[in-house]
Amino acid sequence: MNIKSQKDFFSGLMFMGVGVAFAWGASGYTIGNGARMGPGYFPLVLGILLAVLGSVITFKSLVV
Repeated sequence: MNIKSQKDFFSGLMFMGVGVAFAWGASGYTIGNGARMGPGYFPLVLGILLAVLGSVITFKSLVV
């Protein structure tokens, strides 16, 4: 496996780590649903988005 851009690779890993930590921390709160959001809804969505963004950045650093 060749890493084309080390900066992008490690920043993607960092985004994924922070995203997973946010999502895991939000699991202790009431999530709710889209109509009636609980206190854990926003951190969970933010964590998922950060993890997805990190995986895209990591993938692009390996392929491009």
